[in-house]
Amino acid sequence: MAEESRRKPTLLITGAGGMIAPTLAGALKDAFTMRLTDVVEVQTEHEFLQADLADSSAVGRVMEGVDAVIHLGALTWDMDVHTRMIPSNIVGTYNVFESARIAG
Repeated sequence: MAEESRRKPTLLITGAGGMIAPTLAGALKDAFTMRLTDVVEVQTEHEFLQADLADSSAVGRVMEGVDAVIHLGALTWDMDVHTRMIPSNIVGTYNVFESARIAG
């Protein structure tokens, strides 16, 4: 069997600093090469790239070489919900989806 056919696919999980991502990464690490991202630095055994999902260039960088994405990254609470939280979450989600579309 060729080396390429044995390569585990790379899975990107956004929101690495949240409550779900670490558990999910641990559960899926045997099936995937894990790459995690968050806007804040996160200590993890997996590859970690710090990125703000509202920055399309940063999202493009963390998506390089990724085969699949589980998007969990979002601001969950901010006092300035209408000018900070909602736009950040919408733009961040758009950037993840658009980068995935471009990557194929």
